[in-house]
Amino acid sequence: ARRILNDIWEQEVIIIQDKPYMTAGNWAKLEAEPIINPSYLSPAAYSIFSKVDPIHDWMAVKDTSYEILEKSTVVLPPDWIKINPATLEVIPHSFSDEEPAFSHDALRVFWRVGLDWEWHQERRAKEYFTKVSFLKAEWDEYGAIRSAYTLDGKPLVSDESLSMYGAVLPYFLVISPEIAGQIYNDKLAEQFNPDSEDFHGDIGYYSSNWAWFGMAMYQDRLLNLFSSEGVRR
Repeated sequence: ARRILNDIWEQEVIIIQDKPYMTAGNWAKLEAEPIINPSYLSPAAYSIFSKVDPIHDWMAVKDTSYEILEKSTVVLPPDWIKINPATLEVIPHSFSDEEPAFSHDALRVFWRVGLDWEWHQERRAKEYFTKVSFLKAEWDEYGAIRSAYTLDGKPLVSDESLSMYGAVLPYFLVISPEIAGQIYNDKLAEQFNPDSEDFHGDIGYYSSNWAWFGMAMYQDRLLNLFSSEGVRR
């Protein structure tokens, strides 16, 4: 495990102004303005990494991860950002001619932050969720969360997706358990076939995964194996 963590650090973490940042990959470190995918940031894991690998400052990576999320989220977090190494300014980024958006990548931010609350009761996780008031307001008004938005909250599409509902379910578990129950029952469980242990229709691998991850957290089935008794360290 330590060898893997060492390689992650060497290949994907970049030091900017004496702080370690988790980039989007070894290629992203080579950019003049390093590229970060906020949904790749996994603060719950960094707390565990710090106990397994005391050589590297994983808790500092956790700190900069929350800094990135805080800086990059005005209304909704972007799929991609780049960071100015001179000023530490965080700039929404897109790999196409389209404007940066909150969509199939950034939706995972809420699940990953939710896991940090679930496993570690991290104060910053709850504070971040409290800051992002848009999702609750959107549900309160429309009873739906669309699958893509501009960063200031304008819907880019009219459709809904199981991946979006699965990923944001941990947010609602913290902010409004009542809404979380509505989403679980009406948007996710209704689409799940317990006999086949799969979702109705061909929703694809990605949506199946994130819908399942959200349902598992709702059912409190995401055990932190590292903290369990009898786990070898």
